[in-house]
Parts: sequence; structure tokens; C-alpha cells
Amino acid sequence: MAPPWLIIAFDDTGDYVDVTFRSGELWIQFFGSLIFDGRRAVFNGVHVQGPGANQIGIRRLMQLRDFVKDLIDVDELKLAG
Repeated sequence: MAPPWLIIAFDDTGDYVDVTFRSGELWIQFFGSLIFDGRRAVFNGVHVQGPGANQIGIRRLMQLRDFVKDLIDVDELKLAG
């Protein structure tokens, strides 16, 4: 079983959110604007960085999505470039 996702860095200054997640040795950073619309959130203008960005795989990315949905208490989370 893969290690759980953790937030290791978070910055919410101005209109943008910069957050770095880690799971075991894997880490990934997201930077963009987080917009809430009821029970839906859209992470807009997203930039992804980190050595894990191309190594996560779809299953781990979906686990990260579910972790964030629970954390910010929404039913739907979308990423928009």
C-alpha cells in the first residue's frame, strides 16, 4: 500500500495557492487559483512541478484528488490549465 499524502508546504498569498504534497519519496507541487462554487472547486491556471509530476501515475493522482477533496470538503475538484 502506498504511503498517505501529506501537505508539506502551503502558501495562500493573494489570488494564488502554492501547495506541495508528499507521499513517501514522491512529491508534487501545484500552483494556481482555487475557486469555489458551492460543493465544487476548480484549481485554475494550474502549474505542476516536482520530480514526481510525471511519475505519479493515474491511480496515485486519483488518490491525491480524493485527499484534497476531503481536505477542502467538496464533492468535485477540477484542474484547469
